[in-house]
Amino acid sequence: MAGFMRSLRNGLMRNGLKQDAKERGKAIDWATYPDEPPAYTPTAETQETIADSSPYAFLSDFDTILLVDDSGSMSGSRWAETREALSAIAPICAEYDEDGFDIYFLNHKNWSNPTGAYANITTSEAVGHIFCRVTPSGRTPTGGRLHDILNPYVDEVRYRSAGGSRGVSKPPVKPINVIVITDGIPTDDVEPVLISVARRLDECNAKPWQVGIQFVQVGNDRSAARWLESLDDTLHKNNHVRDIVDTAPWSGAVLSSNTILKIMLGGVDRRYDRQTVSRRNVLPLSSPCEAPSTPDISQIHHKAGQQKKPFGLQRARVRYIEVFVPVKGRRNSPSLGDNNIVVGSPAQDFCTST
Repeated sequence: MAGFMRSLRNGLMRNGLKQDAKERGKAIDWATYPDEPPAYTPTAETQETIADSSPYAFLSDFDTILLVDDSGSMSGSRWAETREALSAIAPICAEYDEDGFDIYFLNHKNWSNPTGAYANITTSEAVGHIFCRVTPSGRTPTGGRLHDILNPYVDEVRYRSAGGSRGVSKPPVKPINVIVITDGIPTDDVEPVLISVARRLDECNAKPWQVGIQFVQVGNDRSAARWLESLDDTLHKNNHVRDIVDTAPWSGAVLSSNTILKIMLGGVDRRYDRQTVSRRNVLPLSSPCEAPSTPDISQIHHKAGQQKKPFGLQRARVRYIEVFVPVKGRRNSPSLGDNNIVVGSPAQDFCTST
């Protein structure tokens, strides 16, 4: 059928051209007339359109917050697994959001920041230095910490949706993606906090993706897995509120793009919900204060049509895992955001000096 339509089209075009040539008294050299249109060459504009389809482009529309369990049970290999995971994720977040992400801990607080967070993290090195400052200990107050993070945010969402104090239209609050990395059941109540947040968002008719909360389990605690499954599958149904929770059991793995997508987008983009995260064993680092090695900037391979603008895929070598992460280029003096702490020196030196 396609061949017939092509022949019909060419025949009609040739008849029309013959008629035009006859009227002008000119001849047509059919040997030089193409049967097919010229090959399509993508322009920079069309490549950018294609790049927008990258699964990671979604991250630019959200602020990412990581809440890390630093209770006593997270010490040792689980702490190393968590640091490795965040080190791999950091450059991906920075590629789509120049502000990077914020790291909160359940117990430890950064006293130089009123919120207690380490803000605007953009590099693997920064993650390593932060983890060297924190020693896992204490309980698991997940509910209280989520309350501290989410309540002020939801207050601002409701305030702006109501038009502020004078009823004047205000720009909406940027949606957030909260990723909770934990190994066990909390020592306080989480469900009332999540229900309250979901209900208040419903009351002000906030966007369905305004808040997404992703629980990532480190370790194989079965009771914790059952609790997380209940949060994901029944919390919103039993309380008739929006679904803002997603869970991903995970015991450490070589991070694939699918795994990272699940972690980064599962709580806000329902297309990635219910996906299975592969569980693969990975040997722990010898020391929880041994940070990943600095990525080799010379190992850059260009890959067009994957992002909003050209970028390199850099092989970041981290002990016991090897992942591909996108980078913009070398940062000579990465910092911990607003905390005015330079972390350009090797992480090992930082750890041994404290």
